[in-house]
Amino acid sequence: MEPLLAFEDEYARLTPTRERFWQLLDEAYAVWQEQDRSIPETLDELIDATRFPEGLPLPEGQSLMTWVDEVPPYWIGPTAKLWLLASYIYPWQRDPHAPTVESPLMDRATHREFHTARRQLAKFWDRCGREILVQRSIPARTVEAYIPREARLIKMLTYLECALVHRTLDGGPGRQWMFGLGPLLHGRKAPPRKARAAKEFKAVSAVEKESGSPWGGSIRSFARKARSHRSG
Repeated sequence: MEPLLAFEDEYARLTPTRERFWQLLDEAYAVWQEQDRSIPETLDELIDATRFPEGLPLPEGQSLMTWVDEVPPYWIGPTAKLWLLASYIYPWQRDPHAPTVESPLMDRATHREFHTARRQLAKFWDRCGREILVQRSIPARTVEAYIPREARLIKMLTYLECALVHRTLDGGPGRQWMFGLGPLLHGRKAPPRKARAAKEFKAVSAVEKESGSPWGGSIRSFARKARSHRSG
Protein backbone atom coordinates (compact mmCIF):
# COMPACT_ATOMS: atom_id res chain seq x y z
CA MET A 1 0.00 0.00 0.00
CA GLU A 2 1.35 3.45 -0.89
CA PRO A 3 2.28 5.68 2.09
CA LEU A 4 -0.65 8.10 1.69
CA LEU A 5 -3.26 5.32 1.65
CA ALA A 6 -1.51 3.52 4.51
CA PHE A 7 -1.52 6.76 6.51
CA GLU A 8 -5.21 7.40 5.98
CA ASP A 9 -6.13 3.76 6.61
CA GLU A 10 -4.25 3.55 9.90
CA TYR A 11 -5.48 6.99 10.99
CA ALA A 12 -9.04 5.74 10.55
CA ARG A 13 -8.38 2.48 12.38
CA LEU A 14 -6.91 4.40 15.34
CA THR A 15 -10.10 6.42 15.88
CA PRO A 16 -11.28 4.30 18.87
CA THR A 17 -7.76 4.48 20.33
CA ARG A 18 -7.70 8.27 20.08
CA GLU A 19 -11.13 8.52 21.67
CA ARG A 20 -10.14 6.27 24.57
CA PHE A 21 -6.85 8.11 25.05
CA TRP A 22 -8.68 11.42 25.47
CA GLN A 23 -11.39 9.92 27.66
CA LEU A 24 -8.88 8.50 30.13
CA LEU A 25 -6.81 11.67 30.08
CA ASP A 26 -9.88 13.84 30.70
CA GLU A 27 -10.77 11.66 33.68
CA ALA A 28 -7.24 11.93 35.06
CA TYR A 29 -7.40 15.70 34.61
CA ALA A 30 -10.63 15.77 36.61
CA VAL A 31 -8.93 13.93 39.48
CA TRP A 32 -6.12 16.48 39.41
CA GLN A 33 -8.56 19.39 39.31
CA GLU A 34 -10.10 18.18 42.55
CA GLN A 35 -6.72 18.86 44.15
CA ASP A 36 -5.66 21.95 42.19
CA ARG A 37 -8.38 24.51 41.43
CA SER A 38 -5.89 26.83 39.70
CA ILE A 39 -5.79 24.77 36.51
CA PRO A 40 -8.14 25.56 33.59
CA GLU A 41 -11.61 24.06 33.51
CA THR A 42 -10.73 21.73 30.63
CA LEU A 43 -7.62 19.93 29.50
CA ASP A 44 -7.97 21.45 26.04
CA GLU A 45 -7.67 24.94 27.51
CA LEU A 46 -4.42 23.98 29.23
CA ILE A 47 -2.93 22.36 26.14
CA ASP A 48 -3.93 25.29 23.93
CA ALA A 49 -2.24 27.73 26.33
CA THR A 50 1.15 26.03 25.85
CA ARG A 51 3.66 25.88 23.05
CA PHE A 52 5.36 22.83 21.63
CA PRO A 53 8.54 22.26 23.69
CA GLU A 54 11.37 24.32 22.23
CA GLY A 55 14.58 22.44 21.52
CA LEU A 56 12.87 19.37 20.12
CA PRO A 57 13.80 17.40 18.14
CA LEU A 58 17.24 17.17 19.69
CA PRO A 59 20.48 17.56 17.76
CA GLU A 60 22.10 14.28 16.80
CA GLY A 61 23.82 12.51 19.65
CA GLN A 62 21.92 14.21 22.47
CA SER A 63 19.91 12.32 25.07
CA LEU A 64 16.28 13.10 25.78
CA MET A 65 16.81 12.14 29.42
CA THR A 66 19.54 14.79 29.75
CA TRP A 67 17.28 17.36 28.08
CA VAL A 68 14.42 16.49 30.44
CA ASP A 69 16.73 16.96 33.44
CA GLU A 70 17.91 20.36 32.22
CA VAL A 71 14.99 22.11 30.48
CA PRO A 72 11.49 21.40 31.93
CA PRO A 73 12.46 22.36 35.52
CA TYR A 74 12.69 25.97 34.32
CA TRP A 75 9.29 26.07 32.63
CA ILE A 76 6.66 28.38 34.10
CA GLY A 77 2.96 29.09 33.62
CA PRO A 78 0.74 26.75 31.59
CA THR A 79 3.78 24.95 30.17
CA ALA A 80 4.87 23.98 33.68
CA LYS A 81 1.33 22.86 34.49
CA LEU A 82 1.12 20.63 31.42
CA TRP A 83 4.53 19.18 32.27
CA LEU A 84 3.29 18.51 35.80
CA LEU A 85 0.29 16.64 34.41
CA ALA A 86 2.54 14.51 32.20
CA SER A 87 4.78 13.83 35.20
CA TYR A 88 1.80 12.76 37.29
CA ILE A 89 0.84 10.31 34.55
CA TYR A 90 4.42 9.01 34.31
CA PRO A 91 6.14 9.64 37.68
CA TRP A 92 9.90 9.54 37.86
CA GLN A 93 11.27 6.02 38.43
CA ARG A 94 14.58 6.88 40.04
CA ASP A 95 15.52 3.32 40.99
CA PRO A 96 14.91 0.82 38.15
CA HIS A 97 15.03 -2.04 40.67
CA ALA A 98 12.41 -0.55 43.00
CA PRO A 99 8.65 -1.15 42.67
CA THR A 100 7.05 0.91 39.93
CA VAL A 101 6.05 4.37 41.11
CA GLU A 102 2.30 4.57 40.60
CA SER A 103 0.48 7.50 39.03
CA PRO A 104 -1.71 9.39 41.51
CA LEU A 105 -4.24 10.06 38.75
CA MET A 106 -4.98 6.54 37.50
CA ASP A 107 -5.30 3.11 39.02
CA ARG A 108 -3.07 0.38 37.62
CA ALA A 109 -5.53 -1.15 35.19
CA THR A 110 -6.51 2.24 33.78
CA HIS A 111 -2.88 3.25 33.51
CA ARG A 112 -2.03 0.11 31.55
CA GLU A 113 -4.88 0.81 29.14
CA PHE A 114 -3.85 4.44 28.77
CA HIS A 115 -0.19 3.53 28.26
CA THR A 116 -1.11 1.12 25.47
CA ALA A 117 -3.22 3.74 23.70
CA ARG A 118 -0.54 6.41 24.10
CA ARG A 119 2.14 4.10 22.72
CA GLN A 120 0.08 3.21 19.65
CA LEU A 121 -0.62 6.86 18.88
CA ALA A 122 2.98 7.94 19.46
CA LYS A 123 4.30 5.20 17.18
CA PHE A 124 1.84 6.25 14.48
CA TRP A 125 2.86 9.91 14.57
CA ASP A 126 6.55 9.03 14.76
CA ARG A 127 6.22 6.99 11.56
CA CYS A 128 4.20 9.77 9.98
CA GLY A 129 6.86 12.29 10.94
CA ARG A 130 9.43 10.24 9.08
CA GLU A 131 7.18 9.94 6.03
CA ILE A 132 6.43 13.67 6.06
CA LEU A 133 9.83 15.12 6.93
CA VAL A 134 12.34 12.67 5.47
CA GLN A 135 10.78 10.54 2.79
CA ARG A 136 8.26 13.24 1.81
CA SER A 137 5.89 10.51 0.67
CA ILE A 138 2.78 12.17 2.15
CA PRO A 139 1.59 15.17 0.09
CA ALA A 140 1.64 18.64 1.61
CA ARG A 141 -2.13 18.98 1.15
CA THR A 142 -2.66 15.90 3.35
CA VAL A 143 -0.35 17.33 5.99
CA GLU A 144 -2.36 20.57 5.88
CA ALA A 145 -5.56 18.59 6.37
CA TYR A 146 -4.45 16.44 9.30
CA ILE A 147 -1.84 18.38 11.29
CA PRO A 148 -4.14 21.22 12.44
CA ARG A 149 -6.77 18.66 13.43
CA GLU A 150 -4.29 16.71 15.55
CA ALA A 151 -2.09 19.56 16.82
CA ARG A 152 -3.39 19.14 20.36
CA LEU A 153 -2.81 15.39 20.33
CA ILE A 154 0.73 15.61 18.97
CA LYS A 155 1.63 18.23 21.57
CA MET A 156 0.20 16.15 24.42
CA LEU A 157 1.94 13.01 23.20
CA THR A 158 5.23 14.91 23.14
CA TYR A 159 4.92 16.05 26.76
CA LEU A 160 4.03 12.50 27.80
CA GLU A 161 6.93 11.05 25.84
CA CYS A 162 9.32 13.38 27.64
CA ALA A 163 7.90 12.47 31.05
CA LEU A 164 8.09 8.77 30.19
CA VAL A 165 11.87 8.89 29.79
CA HIS A 166 12.27 9.26 33.57
CA ARG A 167 10.29 6.06 33.94
CA THR A 168 12.10 4.00 31.31
CA LEU A 169 15.53 5.59 31.95
CA ASP A 170 16.10 5.42 28.19
CA GLY A 171 19.22 7.33 27.15
CA GLY A 172 18.13 7.70 23.52
CA PRO A 173 16.78 10.74 21.67
CA GLY A 174 13.09 9.83 21.96
CA ARG A 175 10.60 9.88 19.10
CA GLN A 176 12.53 12.35 16.99
CA TRP A 177 10.26 12.20 13.97
CA MET A 178 7.15 12.95 16.01
CA PHE A 179 9.06 15.76 17.72
CA GLY A 180 9.99 17.01 14.25
CA LEU A 181 6.33 17.76 13.60
CA GLY A 182 6.49 20.46 16.27
CA PRO A 183 7.35 23.36 13.95
CA LEU A 184 4.30 22.48 11.85
CA LEU A 185 2.08 23.04 14.90
CA HIS A 186 2.99 26.68 15.54
CA GLY A 187 -0.03 28.88 15.02
CA ARG A 188 -2.29 25.86 14.51
CA LYS A 189 -5.55 25.86 16.40
CA ALA A 190 -7.10 22.45 16.80
CA PRO A 191 -10.88 22.28 16.42
CA PRO A 192 -12.94 21.93 19.60
CA ARG A 193 -13.00 18.45 21.03
CA LYS A 194 -16.18 16.97 22.49
CA ALA A 195 -14.49 16.88 25.85
CA ARG A 196 -16.53 17.26 28.98
CA ALA A 197 -15.46 19.86 31.48
CA ALA A 198 -13.53 18.35 34.33
CA LYS A 199 -16.28 19.22 36.81
CA GLU A 200 -18.66 16.90 34.95
CA PHE A 201 -16.64 13.86 35.95
CA LYS A 202 -17.08 12.16 39.27
CA ALA A 203 -13.50 12.82 40.30
CA VAL A 204 -12.66 9.85 42.49
CA SER A 205 -8.99 9.83 43.37
CA ALA A 206 -7.13 7.02 41.66
CA VAL A 207 -4.96 6.82 44.75
CA GLU A 208 -7.97 5.97 46.92
CA LYS A 209 -9.07 3.34 44.42
CA GLU A 210 -5.61 1.81 44.20
CA SER A 211 -4.66 1.13 47.81
CA GLY A 212 -1.39 -0.44 46.71
CA SER A 213 0.05 2.89 45.61
CA PRO A 214 3.45 3.49 47.27
CA TRP A 215 2.59 7.18 47.64
CA GLY A 216 -0.90 7.15 49.09
CA GLY A 217 -2.84 10.24 50.11
CA SER A 218 -3.60 13.24 47.95
CA ILE A 219 -1.80 14.61 44.92
CA ARG A 220 -0.34 17.31 47.14
CA SER A 221 1.27 14.65 49.32
CA PHE A 222 2.38 12.85 46.16
CA ALA A 223 4.10 16.02 44.96
CA ARG A 224 5.81 16.54 48.31
CA LYS A 225 7.05 12.96 48.42
CA ALA A 226 8.14 13.11 44.78
CA ARG A 227 10.25 16.18 45.50
CA SER A 228 11.91 14.55 48.51
CA HIS A 229 12.36 11.33 46.51
CA ARG A 230 14.15 13.26 43.77
CA SER A 231 16.41 15.13 46.17
CA GLY A 232 17.16 12.08 48.27
